[in-house]
Amino acid sequence: DELQTFAKYQRFSKVLEIPQGQITYCDSKIIEEIPQITWNGYFINNMVVYPEFRNKGYGEKILKGIIKKGRKEGKLHIISQVKGDNNIARKLHEKVGFKTYFRGMNQKNEEVIVYVYYF
Repeated sequence: DELQTFAKYQRFSKVLEIPQGQITYCDSKIIEEIPQITWNGYFINNMVVYPEFRNKGYGEKILKGIIKKGRKEGKLHIISQVKGDNNIARKLHEKVGFKTYFRGMNQKNEEVIVYVYYF
């Protein structure tokens, strides 16, 4: 499972939380399984909007929150990995300005898209 692949980085992770959901993130330079675009970025490990708050704009609010934090801290990029069939997450990333960096297949033969937001 992909979340288990990234579980080894849990001790490096931080959480940006709002009452309606959260993003777990860490410095991208420590993640071996992703492209190293720069040594000064964030990687989004996980993002969730709690079920009762979905389809109300909170995903955009959380994603914009990590962008604001990254900009304030002088980061150069944010990387996020999304499964190709997760249309909601794909549209959300594209709406707030993430660009497709890489498309490929994971070990389960599922399409995966690596998105990057450049500052």
